[in-house]
Amino acid sequence: NWKPQPYLAESWEWSDDGKALTLHLRKNARFHDGKPITSEDVAFSIAVNKANHPFKTKFGAVEKVETPDPYTAVLRLSKSHPALLLALSPCLAPIIPKHIYDDGQDMKTHPRNADPVGSGPFKLKEFKPGEHIILERNDDYFLEGRPYLDRIVFKIVPTISNHVLGLKKGEYHYTTVTGLTIRDWKMLGEEDHLVATNDGYEAVGPLNWLAFNTKRK
Repeated sequence: NWKPQPYLAESWEWSDDGKALTLHLRKNARFHDGKPITSEDVAFSIAVNKANHPFKTKFGAVEKVETPDPYTAVLRLSKSHPALLLALSPCLAPIIPKHIYDDGQDMKTHPRNADPVGSGPFKLKEFKPGEHIILERNDDYFLEGRPYLDRIVFKIVPTISNHVLGLKKGEYHYTTVTGLTIRDWKMLGEEDHLVATNDGYEAVGPLNWLAFNTKRK
């Protein structure tokens, strides 16, 4: 229902004029290196987004981020921004560790980009270009009872045909529809050990349409 759910911020409130959003952070959230996630990391991450993200206009109305205490961040806006909570979702605005990245180096070429420190349910264990990415369970994750899995292995498959064969053989357990044709998708859905579903893209809302140019005869 497009109702934002708590994640790193367990609660928040808007000012009456819609020009300030106050975030209240979880007190048990930590980065993978054990350092606590604070409002300073939030302020730093929003500044990095504004300077580097291809969708930087999502924070165009944010004039400054105040950090009155380690677990409170106040976003001050030049005008109301109804999509701000969406812009703050993890996929669009990941919170990155200030203690690692705030060293004056270019964010796009920072050496730690190849050895990232996140805060999510899984830690990066191994990355072999062209082969795989291995993530292992973060036992210090801040959401109780999660994650459910001990390990996730992302196989880097060079061709769609290999991709489809691996799914049919049970070598891979999950994939998105990216790159698969409708024919592939239908065929894989007929396998007893696989399930094909339309669910999962509700928040993305992709649209395809055919429009007639009525200005041309």
